[in-house]
Parts: sequence; structure tokens; C-alpha cells
Amino acid sequence: MITFKRLSECTLEEAVHVWNEGFAGYFVPIVMSVESFVNRLVLEELSPALSFIACRDSRAVGIVLNGIREVQGRKVAWNGGTGVAQKERGTGVGQAMIDHALELYREQGVHIATLEAISENQRAISLYKSRGYEVVDDMLYLACDSKLPDLAADVDGLTAVPGTALDLKPYERMLPWQFQWPNYRRDGQSLLVLEQGKPVACALYRRSFDPAGADIGVTISQLRVLDGREDREALLRFLLARIAEPGRSSYKRTVPMLRSDDALLRLLTELGFKPSNLEQVFMMQELERERLD
Repeated sequence: MITFKRLSECTLEEAVHVWNEGFAGYFVPIVMSVESFVNRLVLEELSPALSFIACRDSRAVGIVLNGIREVQGRKVAWNGGTGVAQKERGTGVGQAMIDHALELYREQGVHIATLEAISENQRAISLYKSRGYEVVDDMLYLACDSKLPDLAADVDGLTAVPGTALDLKPYERMLPWQFQWPNYRRDGQSLLVLEQGKPVACALYRRSFDPAGADIGVTISQLRVLDGREDREALLRFLLARIAEPGRSSYKRTVPMLRSDDALLRLLTELGFKPSNLEQVFMMQELERERLD
């Protein structure tokens, strides 16, 4: 029999042990220490009260990390990691944990459940589909360390307004959890582009620094044009010119993005950005519709 225990009822050492057991032999190494585990809970706004471990005969065999936040007035849940101990894979533990997570979401009045899965992990994707999730997009990670070509980014009548991640809240939309502004609230920055005082484009990003404090790179999780303008590429170039340090070589630029954003993908490819080997699927499930039905 499989039972569940809230993470808030576990010791940190127990939670980390179950996490590392659950992701042993995984597609990418994600072994954590107690410190890195706590940092992840805090920085990604994961809830110990909504996260849990699964036990079989009092033995921990799996873990799920969950978070809930509001996006555009709707409660959105994120499964931030589902791990099953190697010897227990294929025994129904994963299905039981996903069903239990969905039950918790419904108890919390969640409208939309989301998660990401590595594209190669067809076994996990099939499990999530069997529990009601659907693939809504692919997540790509493009990078470029070399000097960028001329961005030709001079556009008359535009003003760039720097700000904090919170400044993008009025323009939030449904994106993968880690692309959203709350994940950048502690160390992220925003750039809002105005035309005659009206917002027309925005960016969300985080700079990286070496131990001496030198700026060595940037991760840009949002590069967005806010309406259906014909000058979309010009606005994207305007943003990149002010964020991506185009004149610098040996500068690590990373852009996580959705494959469906054709204009951005085309522009970044033209500028020399290359996709990493890691691709994920973005999956969602509408829970509000179930309640209405």
C-alpha cells in the first residue's frame, strides 16, 4: 500500500535522500545537498505543505515537489519534480503520486496544473498524459557566447524603462513556471519598452557574476512584444541590444523559450544562438473545467 507524507512533516535530510534516490539514473544529474534543496524550494516558490513523499510499507519510495501561484487571476499549480526510486519504477508509484498531487490541487482550488518533462523521457510523458495532462508546447534553451552581429536596433519613438521583475506583473501570461516573473523577483530585472507612453514590448532577465563580481552572462526568460505589431522583429532587436551585451565575446547568453514563438526563434538563430541538447515539453491540465462539468 502506498501512503503519503507532507514534506513539511519530514526532516530536510530525509527529503533530500528521497529526492536523490528518486532521480538516480535520471536523464540529467540533479543530485542535491540540503543547501541546494532548500535554495530550490525558496527560489522557485515550492511549498513544503503541498509537496510530499510516497511510502510503501513505511519506506520512502518517491517524491513530488509542488507550488501554487496566481497568474492572470487564476490559481496555477506546478509539479516541480517527480522522482521515483529506481527499484520502484514501473510499479505504480508514479501514477499514485500524480493522482495524489492532482487531488491536492483540487482541494486548493487550482484552475490549471502544469509541469515540464524532458522530451526524451517518453515514459514520464505517457504517464502524465494518462493522468490528464496535455503537451501544449516545447521548451528550448538557446545560447550564444560569441559577439553578436549588428542588431540594427535603432527605432524612433521608443523609450526603454528598466525596472524590477515585479514591474512585469501587469503583463503576465501563462508560461512555464520558471519563465515567470516571480522566479526572478529576488535577483532579476525587467525592461519595458514604451511608445508614446504605451507599453509595446518587455523583457525579463537575470545577470550572472563571477566571484569577483564581474558580469559574465545573462539569462533572458522573456522577450515579448505585447500586441500584434508588424515591427515585432525590430522590437525584439531593440530589447536584445540593451540586455544581451551584443559587442562582448566570451559572454554567456541563454534564452529559454517556447518553440511556438516563431519570430523569436528565427531571430535568435539568425544571430548565431544554438539550441542546447536539453529540450522539454510544457504540459498543462485544466482543472477548473472539470469542476464546471
